[in-house]
Amino acid sequence: MARSLAPLAAAAAAALEFPRRRVRCEDRSDVPRWLREGVDQDPSRQAKIQAYEEAQASMARILEAIETLDADVIALQEVGIPDGLGDSGRWSAKDGELTPKKVGSAPDVADAASLVEAMSRQLFDSTGVALGSAKTKEDGAVLLKHLSHLGYREGVYSPAFRSGQLVLSRYPLEHVTTVMLDRNRADENRTAAVVRLRHNNEQLTVVSTHLDVWAEMRGYFGMAEGEAIRLLEFEALHEATKEDRNVIVLGDFNAPSQRQASCSPLHAEGLRLIDRLSVQRDPKALRHFLPRDSPRIPEEMTALGFAQKLGYRHAWQHLPVPCAPLYSHWSGQLIDHCLLRGGAKIRVSHFDVFHTDASDHLPLVIDLEVD
Repeated sequence: MARSLAPLAAAAAAALEFPRRRVRCEDRSDVPRWLREGVDQDPSRQAKIQAYEEAQASMARILEAIETLDADVIALQEVGIPDGLGDSGRWSAKDGELTPKKVGSAPDVADAASLVEAMSRQLFDSTGVALGSAKTKEDGAVLLKHLSHLGYREGVYSPAFRSGQLVLSRYPLEHVTTVMLDRNRADENRTAAVVRLRHNNEQLTVVSTHLDVWAEMRGYFGMAEGEAIRLLEFEALHEATKEDRNVIVLGDFNAPSQRQASCSPLHAEGLRLIDRLSVQRDPKALRHFLPRDSPRIPEEMTALGFAQKLGYRHAWQHLPVPCAPLYSHWSGQLIDHCLLRGGAKIRVSHFDVFHTDASDHLPLVIDLEVD
Protein backbone atom coordinates (compact mmCIF):
# COMPACT_ATOMS: atom_id res chain seq x y z
CA MET A 1 0.00 0.00 0.00
CA ALA A 2 1.57 3.26 -1.04
CA ARG A 3 1.88 5.77 1.71
CA SER A 4 0.59 9.13 0.64
CA LEU A 5 -0.85 12.45 1.68
CA ALA A 6 -4.29 12.75 3.10
CA PRO A 7 -6.86 15.33 2.18
CA LEU A 8 -6.44 18.47 4.20
CA ALA A 9 -4.81 21.48 3.13
CA ALA A 10 -3.21 24.76 3.10
CA ALA A 11 -0.26 27.08 2.93
CA ALA A 12 3.47 26.95 3.37
CA ALA A 13 5.16 25.59 0.32
CA ALA A 14 6.63 22.19 1.11
CA ALA A 15 8.20 19.52 -1.04
CA LEU A 16 6.37 16.28 -0.30
CA GLU A 17 7.79 12.89 -1.15
CA PHE A 18 5.65 9.77 -1.27
CA PRO A 19 7.79 6.63 -1.16
CA ARG A 20 6.44 3.47 -2.76
CA ARG A 21 5.95 0.52 -0.50
CA ARG A 22 3.74 -2.52 -0.19
CA VAL A 23 2.05 -3.67 2.99
CA ARG A 24 0.85 -7.22 3.41
CA CYS A 25 -1.15 -8.49 6.34
CA GLU A 26 -1.89 -11.97 7.52
CA ASP A 27 -5.12 -13.44 6.18
CA ARG A 28 -7.54 -12.16 8.80
CA SER A 29 -11.23 -11.68 8.14
CA ASP A 30 -11.21 -8.38 10.03
CA VAL A 31 -8.61 -6.91 7.67
CA PRO A 32 -10.13 -5.55 4.44
CA ARG A 33 -9.17 -7.35 1.23
CA TRP A 34 -7.54 -4.23 -0.19
CA LEU A 35 -5.25 -4.10 2.85
CA ARG A 36 -4.48 -7.85 2.96
CA GLU A 37 -3.49 -8.00 -0.69
CA GLY A 38 -1.52 -4.78 -0.71
CA VAL A 39 -1.78 -1.90 -3.13
CA ASP A 40 0.86 -0.57 -5.47
CA GLN A 41 -0.53 2.63 -6.93
CA ASP A 42 0.87 6.03 -7.84
CA PRO A 43 1.67 7.44 -4.39
CA SER A 44 1.28 11.00 -5.60
CA ARG A 45 -2.42 10.34 -6.20
CA GLN A 46 -3.39 8.24 -3.25
CA ALA A 47 -4.70 9.80 -0.09
CA LYS A 48 -6.16 8.11 2.90
CA ILE A 49 -7.86 9.44 5.97
CA GLN A 50 -8.95 7.49 8.93
CA ALA A 51 -11.61 8.65 11.33
CA TYR A 52 -11.74 6.83 14.58
CA GLU A 53 -13.48 7.45 17.86
CA GLU A 54 -11.45 6.70 20.95
CA ALA A 55 -14.36 6.44 23.41
CA GLN A 56 -14.33 3.52 25.88
CA ALA A 57 -11.37 1.93 24.18
CA SER A 58 -8.20 0.07 24.99
CA MET A 59 -5.18 2.25 24.25
CA ALA A 60 -3.16 -0.72 23.00
CA ARG A 61 -5.93 -1.83 20.64
CA ILE A 62 -6.41 1.70 19.34
CA LEU A 63 -2.72 2.00 18.58
CA GLU A 64 -2.71 -1.44 16.95
CA ALA A 65 -5.64 -0.49 14.71
CA ILE A 66 -4.05 2.81 13.73
CA GLU A 67 -0.73 1.11 12.98
CA THR A 68 -2.45 -1.58 10.88
CA LEU A 69 -4.42 0.92 8.82
CA ASP A 70 -1.32 3.05 8.23
CA ALA A 71 -3.33 6.17 7.35
CA ASP A 72 -1.71 9.45 6.38
CA VAL A 73 -4.12 11.58 8.39
CA ILE A 74 -6.21 10.43 11.34
CA ALA A 75 -9.22 12.18 12.86
CA LEU A 76 -10.22 11.10 16.36
CA GLN A 77 -13.02 12.08 18.72
CA GLU A 78 -13.40 11.85 22.51
CA VAL A 79 -9.66 12.08 23.06
CA GLY A 80 -8.32 13.11 26.46
CA ILE A 81 -5.12 15.12 25.97
CA PRO A 82 -3.13 16.61 28.86
CA ASP A 83 -2.46 20.32 29.18
CA GLY A 84 0.57 21.70 27.43
CA LEU A 85 -0.66 22.31 23.90
CA GLY A 86 -1.23 26.04 24.33
CA ASP A 87 -4.25 28.07 23.30
CA SER A 88 -3.98 27.19 19.60
CA GLY A 89 -4.24 23.45 20.26
CA ARG A 90 -1.42 22.88 17.77
CA TRP A 91 0.95 19.98 18.42
CA SER A 92 4.24 19.06 16.80
CA ALA A 93 6.48 16.10 17.59
CA LYS A 94 9.54 18.33 17.34
CA ASP A 95 8.38 20.19 20.46
CA GLY A 96 9.09 17.10 22.55
CA GLU A 97 6.84 14.93 24.68
CA LEU A 98 3.89 16.38 26.56
CA THR A 99 3.70 15.76 30.27
CA PRO A 100 0.43 15.73 32.21
CA LYS A 101 -0.24 18.81 34.30
CA LYS A 102 0.37 18.35 38.00
CA VAL A 103 -2.56 16.82 39.83
CA GLY A 104 -4.80 19.41 41.37
CA SER A 105 -3.36 22.40 39.52
CA ALA A 106 -5.88 25.11 38.69
CA PRO A 107 -6.74 26.44 35.25
CA ASP A 108 -4.78 29.52 34.27
CA VAL A 109 -7.43 32.15 33.50
CA ALA A 110 -7.17 35.88 33.01
CA ASP A 111 -10.82 36.60 33.81
CA ALA A 112 -14.09 34.86 34.56
CA ALA A 113 -15.14 34.96 30.91
CA SER A 114 -12.21 32.68 30.08
CA LEU A 115 -13.23 30.03 32.59
CA VAL A 116 -15.16 27.80 30.18
CA GLU A 117 -12.29 27.73 27.70
CA ALA A 118 -9.77 27.10 30.46
CA MET A 119 -11.88 24.30 31.92
CA SER A 120 -11.92 22.71 28.48
CA ARG A 121 -8.16 22.42 28.71
CA GLN A 122 -8.13 21.33 32.35
CA LEU A 123 -8.89 17.74 31.44
CA PHE A 124 -8.14 15.98 34.68
CA ASP A 125 -9.72 16.21 38.10
CA SER A 126 -7.87 16.15 41.41
CA THR A 127 -7.80 12.36 41.48
CA GLY A 128 -5.72 12.27 38.31
CA VAL A 129 -8.46 10.52 36.34
CA ALA A 130 -9.89 12.12 33.21
CA LEU A 131 -13.35 13.50 33.96
CA GLY A 132 -16.12 11.21 32.83
CA SER A 133 -13.91 8.35 31.74
CA ALA A 134 -11.57 5.66 32.98
CA LYS A 135 -8.55 7.05 31.14
CA THR A 136 -5.63 7.94 33.38
CA LYS A 137 -3.94 11.30 33.23
CA GLU A 138 -1.04 9.81 31.29
CA ASP A 139 -3.14 8.39 28.46
CA GLY A 140 -3.20 11.50 26.30
CA ALA A 141 0.56 11.92 26.48
CA VAL A 142 1.06 8.20 25.78
CA LEU A 143 -1.21 8.42 22.74
CA LEU A 144 0.74 11.29 21.20
CA LYS A 145 4.08 9.70 22.05
CA HIS A 146 3.22 6.44 20.29
CA LEU A 147 1.56 8.14 17.34
CA SER A 148 4.62 10.32 16.82
CA HIS A 149 6.64 7.09 16.58
CA LEU A 150 4.23 5.98 13.83
CA GLY A 151 5.08 9.08 11.83
CA TYR A 152 2.32 11.46 12.87
CA ARG A 153 4.36 14.60 13.43
CA GLU A 154 1.82 17.43 13.51
CA GLY A 155 -1.75 17.96 14.59
CA VAL A 156 -4.35 20.07 16.34
CA TYR A 157 -6.52 19.33 19.38
CA SER A 158 -9.91 20.95 19.94
CA PRO A 159 -11.03 20.56 23.58
CA ALA A 160 -14.65 19.86 24.48
CA PHE A 161 -14.41 19.82 28.30
CA ARG A 162 -14.08 16.14 29.22
CA SER A 163 -12.41 15.22 25.96
CA GLY A 164 -11.99 16.63 22.51
CA GLN A 165 -11.27 16.19 18.84
CA LEU A 166 -7.85 15.53 17.34
CA VAL A 167 -6.42 15.56 13.82
CA LEU A 168 -2.89 14.22 13.28
CA SER A 169 -0.90 14.15 10.05
CA ARG A 170 2.28 12.61 8.72
CA TYR A 171 2.72 15.65 6.52
CA PRO A 172 3.29 19.34 7.25
CA LEU A 173 0.23 21.36 8.17
CA GLU A 174 -0.10 24.79 6.64
CA HIS A 175 -2.76 25.99 9.05
CA VAL A 176 -4.68 24.71 12.08
CA THR A 177 -7.65 26.08 13.97
CA THR A 178 -10.32 25.03 16.44
CA VAL A 179 -14.01 25.88 16.12
CA MET A 180 -16.56 26.22 18.92
CA LEU A 181 -19.82 24.77 17.61
CA ASP A 182 -22.00 24.77 20.71
CA ARG A 183 -20.89 26.15 24.07
CA ASN A 184 -21.61 24.43 27.37
CA ARG A 185 -24.65 22.38 26.38
CA ALA A 186 -25.33 19.79 29.11
CA ASP A 187 -22.01 20.86 30.69
CA GLU A 188 -20.11 20.00 27.52
CA ASN A 189 -18.77 22.01 24.59
CA ARG A 190 -19.09 20.75 21.03
CA THR A 191 -16.04 21.62 18.96
CA ALA A 192 -14.16 20.83 15.76
CA ALA A 193 -10.45 20.47 15.01
CA VAL A 194 -9.51 21.81 11.56
CA VAL A 195 -6.26 21.40 9.60
CA ARG A 196 -5.23 22.47 6.12
CA LEU A 197 -2.67 20.91 3.79
CA ARG A 198 -1.76 21.07 0.14
CA HIS A 199 -1.36 18.04 -2.12
CA ASN A 200 -0.70 18.07 -5.86
CA ASN A 201 -1.19 21.83 -5.63
CA GLU A 202 -4.73 21.34 -4.31
CA GLN A 203 -5.87 22.87 -1.04
CA LEU A 204 -7.50 20.33 1.26
CA THR A 205 -9.21 20.92 4.61
CA VAL A 206 -9.89 18.09 7.06
CA VAL A 207 -12.17 18.41 10.07
CA SER A 208 -12.70 16.15 13.09
CA THR A 209 -15.94 16.80 14.97
CA HIS A 210 -18.45 15.25 17.37
CA LEU A 211 -22.06 16.47 17.35
CA ASP A 212 -24.56 16.54 20.23
CA VAL A 213 -26.23 13.45 21.65
CA TRP A 214 -27.86 14.74 24.85
CA ALA A 215 -30.68 16.96 23.53
CA GLU A 216 -32.81 14.07 22.28
CA MET A 217 -32.14 12.05 25.43
CA ARG A 218 -33.20 14.84 27.78
CA GLY A 219 -35.47 17.05 25.69
CA TYR A 220 -39.23 16.71 25.40
CA PHE A 221 -39.24 16.51 21.60
CA GLY A 222 -36.70 13.70 21.38
CA MET A 223 -35.14 13.13 17.96
CA ALA A 224 -36.58 16.32 16.48
CA GLU A 225 -34.88 18.39 19.16
CA GLY A 226 -31.63 16.46 18.81
CA GLU A 227 -31.54 16.93 15.04
CA ALA A 228 -32.26 20.65 15.40
CA ILE A 229 -29.28 21.05 17.73
CA ARG A 230 -26.99 19.02 15.47
CA LEU A 231 -28.14 21.01 12.44
CA LEU A 232 -27.18 24.27 14.17
CA GLU A 233 -23.82 22.80 15.21
CA PHE A 234 -23.07 21.75 11.64
CA GLU A 235 -24.12 25.20 10.39
CA ALA A 236 -21.51 26.73 12.73
CA LEU A 237 -18.88 24.37 11.32
CA HIS A 238 -19.83 25.20 7.74
CA GLU A 239 -19.69 28.93 8.49
CA ALA A 240 -16.10 28.51 9.71
CA THR A 241 -14.98 26.57 6.61
CA LYS A 242 -17.26 27.85 3.83
CA GLU A 243 -14.44 29.70 2.06
CA ASP A 244 -12.34 26.53 1.78
CA ARG A 245 -12.47 24.76 -1.58
CA ASN A 246 -12.04 21.10 -0.67
CA VAL A 247 -13.48 20.14 2.71
CA ILE A 248 -13.55 16.69 4.31
CA VAL A 249 -15.54 16.42 7.55
CA LEU A 250 -15.08 13.26 9.63
CA GLY A 251 -16.56 12.30 12.95
CA ASP A 252 -19.36 11.09 15.16
CA PHE A 253 -22.62 12.75 14.08
CA ASN A 254 -24.70 10.74 16.57
CA ALA A 255 -27.30 10.18 13.84
CA PRO A 256 -27.69 7.93 10.79
CA SER A 257 -28.35 9.30 7.33
CA GLN A 258 -31.75 8.93 5.69
CA ARG A 259 -29.83 8.49 2.42
CA GLN A 260 -27.94 5.42 3.56
CA ALA A 261 -27.84 3.44 0.34
CA SER A 262 -28.19 -0.28 -0.16
CA CYS A 263 -26.30 -1.75 -3.09
CA SER A 264 -27.90 -5.20 -3.22
CA PRO A 265 -31.00 -7.04 -1.96
CA LEU A 266 -28.81 -8.72 0.68
CA HIS A 267 -27.47 -5.37 1.85
CA ALA A 268 -31.00 -3.94 2.06
CA GLU A 269 -32.13 -6.94 4.11
CA GLY A 270 -29.19 -6.41 6.43
CA LEU A 271 -30.26 -2.81 7.05
CA ARG A 272 -33.83 -3.92 7.76
CA LEU A 273 -32.74 -6.60 10.23
CA ILE A 274 -30.39 -4.22 12.04
CA ASP A 275 -33.25 -1.74 12.54
CA ARG A 276 -35.47 -4.47 13.93
CA LEU A 277 -32.85 -5.98 16.21
CA SER A 278 -31.81 -2.57 17.57
CA VAL A 279 -35.34 -1.88 18.79
CA GLN A 280 -35.85 -5.42 20.12
CA ARG A 281 -32.63 -5.18 22.10
CA ASP A 282 -33.48 -1.78 23.57
CA PRO A 283 -36.93 -0.19 23.07
CA LYS A 284 -35.38 3.16 24.02
CA ALA A 285 -33.42 3.00 20.78
CA LEU A 286 -36.41 4.62 19.06
CA ARG A 287 -35.65 7.75 21.06
CA HIS A 288 -32.21 7.89 19.47
CA PHE A 289 -32.69 6.18 16.08
CA LEU A 290 -35.87 6.36 14.05
CA PRO A 291 -36.56 3.60 11.52
CA ARG A 292 -34.90 4.45 8.21
CA ASP A 293 -38.26 4.80 6.44
CA SER A 294 -39.85 6.93 9.17
CA PRO A 295 -41.72 9.99 7.80
CA ARG A 296 -41.68 11.80 11.16
CA ILE A 297 -38.61 13.96 10.55
CA PRO A 298 -38.06 15.22 6.98
CA GLU A 299 -34.49 14.95 5.78
CA GLU A 300 -34.08 18.72 5.48
CA MET A 301 -34.69 19.00 9.25
CA THR A 302 -31.68 16.79 10.04
CA ALA A 303 -28.03 17.80 10.26
CA LEU A 304 -27.03 15.39 7.49
CA GLY A 305 -29.90 16.50 5.26
CA PHE A 306 -28.91 20.13 5.84
CA ALA A 307 -25.33 19.23 4.92
CA GLN A 308 -26.58 17.80 1.61
CA LYS A 309 -28.33 21.13 0.90
CA LEU A 310 -25.01 22.91 1.49
CA GLY A 311 -23.30 20.72 -1.10
CA TYR A 312 -21.72 18.04 1.11
CA ARG A 313 -21.86 14.42 0.00
CA HIS A 314 -21.11 11.22 1.86
CA ALA A 315 -17.85 9.55 0.86
CA TRP A 316 -19.79 6.43 -0.16
CA GLN A 317 -21.90 8.52 -2.56
CA HIS A 318 -18.72 9.14 -4.57
CA LEU A 319 -18.01 5.43 -5.11
CA PRO A 320 -18.60 3.91 -8.58
CA VAL A 321 -21.31 1.80 -6.93
CA PRO A 322 -22.67 3.92 -4.05
CA CYS A 323 -22.92 1.65 -1.04
CA ALA A 324 -22.80 2.67 2.60
CA PRO A 325 -21.42 0.42 5.35
CA LEU A 326 -24.12 -1.28 7.40
CA TYR A 327 -23.02 0.23 10.71
CA SER A 328 -20.20 1.98 12.56
CA HIS A 329 -21.41 1.66 16.17
CA TRP A 330 -22.36 -1.13 18.56
CA SER A 331 -26.01 -0.02 18.29
CA GLY A 332 -26.04 -1.30 14.71
CA GLN A 333 -26.32 2.20 13.28
CA LEU A 334 -24.06 4.11 10.89
CA ILE A 335 -23.61 7.28 12.94
CA ASP A 336 -19.99 8.06 12.00
CA HIS A 337 -19.64 9.82 8.68
CA CYS A 338 -17.23 11.29 6.16
CA LEU A 339 -18.67 14.25 4.23
CA LEU A 340 -16.96 15.95 1.28
CA ARG A 341 -17.66 19.35 -0.26
CA GLY A 342 -16.09 20.78 -3.41
CA GLY A 343 -13.22 18.61 -4.46
CA ALA A 344 -13.81 18.31 -8.19
CA LYS A 345 -10.30 16.90 -8.42
CA ILE A 346 -10.73 14.52 -5.48
CA ARG A 347 -12.02 11.01 -6.07
CA VAL A 348 -12.98 8.40 -3.48
CA SER A 349 -11.45 5.06 -4.44
CA HIS A 350 -12.39 3.19 -1.26
CA PHE A 351 -14.63 3.74 1.77
CA ASP A 352 -15.48 1.25 4.49
CA VAL A 353 -15.30 0.54 8.21
CA PHE A 354 -12.49 -1.45 9.84
CA HIS A 355 -13.74 -4.11 12.23
CA THR A 356 -12.01 -3.97 15.61
CA ASP A 357 -13.06 -4.20 19.25
CA ALA A 358 -10.85 -1.27 20.26
CA SER A 359 -13.87 0.99 20.73
CA ASP A 360 -17.66 1.07 20.66
CA HIS A 361 -17.19 2.81 17.29
CA LEU A 362 -15.53 1.34 14.21
CA PRO A 363 -12.92 3.39 12.32
CA LEU A 364 -13.91 4.77 8.95
CA VAL A 365 -11.24 4.28 6.29
CA ILE A 366 -11.21 6.49 3.20
CA ASP A 367 -8.85 6.28 0.23
CA LEU A 368 -8.73 9.45 -1.87
CA GLU A 369 -7.07 10.23 -5.17
CA VAL A 370 -6.08 13.85 -5.80
CA ASP A 371 -5.37 14.99 -9.36
